[in-house]
Amino acid sequence: MSFFNIVGASFFKPLTSSYKEVYLDCLNMIYECCKYQMSNSEEKSIVVERLSDYFEERNQKNFVFEEEGEESFADGRSVALEFIRKLKGFGWIDEEIGKNYISRIYFNDYAITILESFRKIVSEEEAEYQSIIQTIYSIAVNEDAYRQKPYENVLIGLQENIERLIKELKKLNTSIKKYIDKATENKDAAEIIEDYFTYHKEIGSKAYHRLKTSDNISRYRPQILDRLNRFTEDEDILARTIRGYMVIQNEEDPVKAESEIKGLVHYLKDELKNYDAIIEEIENKNVRYINSAIERAKFLLSTDKNIEGKLNKILEMYVHKWNTGKEEMQEEEETFLHIFDIFQSGFLDGESFYTPRESKGENNGEEFSEESFDDSELAKQREQMDQKLKALVTQKSICEYVDTVLSDKGMMLGSAFPLSTNEDFVKLIFVRFFAGKKGTGYRVEPTGKMIQVNGFRFADFRIVR
Repeated sequence: MSFFNIVGASFFKPLTSSYKEVYLDCLNMIYECCKYQMSNSEEKSIVVERLSDYFEERNQKNFVFEEEGEESFADGRSVALEFIRKLKGFGWIDEEIGKNYISRIYFNDYAITILESFRKIVSEEEAEYQSIIQTIYSIAVNEDAYRQKPYENVLIGLQENIERLIKELKKLNTSIKKYIDKATENKDAAEIIEDYFTYHKEIGSKAYHRLKTSDNISRYRPQILDRLNRFTEDEDILARTIRGYMVIQNEEDPVKAESEIKGLVHYLKDELKNYDAIIEEIENKNVRYINSAIERAKFLLSTDKNIEGKLNKILEMYVHKWNTGKEEMQEEEETFLHIFDIFQSGFLDGESFYTPRESKGENNGEEFSEESFDDSELAKQREQMDQKLKALVTQKSICEYVDTVLSDKGMMLGSAFPLSTNEDFVKLIFVRFFAGKKGTGYRVEPTGKMIQVNGFRFADFRIVR
């Protein structure tokens, strides 16, 4: 049967009209009224009252509908009744007379399925992989179910939950791609860093981490695969499964039923084995996103006279030129010329790109002299080595840096940290990067405010011990 034969040709009209947001708000409010009722319906008077309050708050009483043209309503109640009438006409809701002749509003069954899908998209709910995997395992190891109705109590449940698990993993895989695409958009360093920490909070530290640790199906997979093999290797279980399949699926041919069952078993086994390939792709995308975000942030923060710094200046100049519509860069001419200061002398000559030839002759080397260093020279070398080690950015060095800045304070804003140089800003980035990790001893809390300190613009946050 055609989809539109079920829902009707005008079902999606309210979601494509100029009042699509209003229609969707009304549907969500009606859904909230009905979902806690046993009959999945609510008295019409309550629904009308809820929608009336909504339209009174909006103070909107004039509407221009495609069918009727412009209409004016006296109050919020009149508007609510009109939108209920239209939603009934579009096939989303219906009305019935209940006990005591009280009119009740309810959703059509297909409308609930579609509306709940819309709500899931907006809420961006994350699947609890652990519960799905535990459900699969519990169904698979239930010995009583194999002795009674293995098709109804085991195979159907395994199919539903394994397919749900794979579907949720593919959704996670797609969501990482969304963050990778965001990292390639035209954003400054602060926005890239903010996107990275949003990603780390929503995916990196939640779903991705659990998939690699507690939610890893590898600990349960051997037992699940062993139970699936019973459907093809144990004649008694296979016979009971065939009988159950024929009853549930209205199949009269036992040979065909057996073929369908064996095909389903092989399909579920393949899905479990393909789990590792999906996880590997998720892991590769996770690494790619992290590297992409870090490299773009490093590039945008680069102001040195190395290749990256020069390219950054050139790109900034052309972006400015494009945005302002100027054909010539008179004011920025001096800055533009400094891009090509390859040598301190500031000019190029015929020998600028000359590369001396390396000697191809035999080199017997020099005799190593047994030169000894005095204590002062050794101390100097050790000091230089210590400075190099201190300059390395590690979790330990950042934790020591936070302890030094916080001193005896329990909390401090990121904007209050030293921000005089690029090195200071990079340290602040790593302060937030390592926050909450094992052994750091501090966490960060976003303030929701964008600030600018000494030319560095970023979303401020609190560092809390």
